[in-house]
Amino acid sequence: MLQGNGRCYSASTDGSAINTLLSIYDATAECEGLSCLRERLYYNETLHWKSTAGIDYYILVADLSAEFGQYRLIVSVRHDVWTLL
Repeated sequence: MLQGNGRCYSASTDGSAINTLLSIYDATAECEGLSCLRERLYYNETLHWKSTAGIDYYILVADLSAEFGQYRLIVSVRHDVWTLL
């Protein structure tokens, strides 16, 4: 879990040995569940999002292949300024 602070973040599965589904979810006080913010079905994908202060974010990495394998998850703060569509 990552608690939002208004900064921009990146999450990546670059370097994973398997094809991954990378998803970012947020949990707001108004909802009873999780809302998917971004989702990618590609190998070594990177997702970007701007966090909201006080909101909890969850990152899901799932294996898309029928075999088991290792994955790598890298989460970093973006220091440059950009606009999310």
